[in-house]
Amino acid sequence: MPKRTENLLVPIQGVVPGDGKTLTITWEDGYRASLDLAGTIRAYAAYAPLDDDARFRSVAVAEDRWGVDFGQDLEMTTDMLRRMALEQAGELMPVEAFRHWRAVHRLSMAAAARELGISPRSVNYYHAGKRPIPKTIRLACLGYDASLRGTGGLRPPS
Repeated sequence: MPKRTENLLVPIQGVVPGDGKTLTITWEDGYRASLDLAGTIRAYAAYAPLDDDARFRSVAVAEDRWGVDFGQDLEMTTDMLRRMALEQAGELMPVEAFRHWRAVHRLSMAAAARELGISPRSVNYYHAGKRPIPKTIRLACLGYDASLRGTGGLRPPS
C-alpha cells in the first residue's frame, strides 16, 4: 500500500500493541504503519501513565474512530498518530528537524523559501507545524546541506 501523506485526518480501523511501546495502526484508507511511541511517552508528562505496560496494551480504537483510547480519558488523535508514523517512516520531515535546519543555516523564512524553491507562506506553514512537511522538502534541505560541504559554509557560485 502506498504511503499517503496528503491527508492526516483518516479514521482508524484497527490498532494492535506490539513489542515495547509500539502500535500497529491501520487506517480506513488502507494505510498501515508501526509506530514507536517510546519517545512521545518520555517527552510528555500527559503520556507518562503509558509507561505501565498493562495500560499501554489496553489500547483500543476510540469509539468515534478518530484516535486510539488508552482508558481513563487518555487518547491520541488520528492526525497526530498518522503524522508521527509518516515521520518515522521518512515520508514526512519532522517540524523540529525543519526548524533546526533553518536555525543552523541562519535562514529567514524568505531566504529558506528562495533556497528551497517554495513560497514563503509554505515555509511559514511548515515552521509552525500547520502543514505536513513532504519528503521532497526534506530532500531539498539535504541537497542544500550537501551543496555547502567543502565550501566553508559558503554557497558555491551558480
